[in-house]
Amino acid sequence: ELMGLLSQCFRELEKDCDRISVNIKIDYRKGVTGALNSKIKSVEEKAGREFKK
Repeated sequence: ELMGLLSQCFRELEKDCDRISVNIKIDYRKGVTGALNSKIKSVEEKAGREFKK
């Protein structure tokens, strides 16, 4: 579904645009949960303080 939507968007843009840049990154790890929170905690530990959330 996503690729079809991107294709439709691209076709609409190319009517009026000489240049189109599209970047897509998907990083999926099966079974991994809480990765973002772990990264925030790691940065806080390195900084020696907690950040506003």
